[in-house]
Amino acid sequence: EKGVRSYLVMVGSTDTRYFEIDRTLVDTVRRLAGSEEAGGDARLVEHALEIDAFYRTADLFIMPSLREGLPVALLEAMAAGLPCVASRLPGATDAIIEDQVNGIIVTPGDVEDLARGIVEVVQDPKRGEALGRRARATIEARYAVNRMAKAYLECYRDVAGAPC
Repeated sequence: EKGVRSYLVMVGSTDTRYFEIDRTLVDTVRRLAGSEEAGGDARLVEHALEIDAFYRTADLFIMPSLREGLPVALLEAMAAGLPCVASRLPGATDAIIEDQVNGIIVTPGDVEDLARGIVEVVQDPKRGEALGRRARATIEARYAVNRMAKAYLECYRDVAGAPC
């Protein structure tokens, strides 16, 4: 409807025993996957051991979640240098993404706002590349292995009452 040609790949469990899985979304993507209605431009991958391959081939990462704890997939996508469009989830996505700087934050459940964020990146690839570069820099600065190891060590020492 927005005039953007795209190919959707939904990666992840579709097991509705987990309350995080939206049965309606799963059924819709499953129906569209490979169908003429989607022009063959949708695919559902329920199990993937080498998720990095999907990040490497993607142009954009979209996380329209209604709730998240620590959004690891978002961190992985940012580390891969992807421009990201994610729902504003207080204390989760908004603690990682600075809107319009290293990604785009949209209103949870607002389809038009989500479409706006996606179109904004897709129609301006150079902007998307810049968002992706800044996303990668954010992850390197905040979550680099040396930094995280030091933070965990300090935390363990603090809990154990040992001097740092």
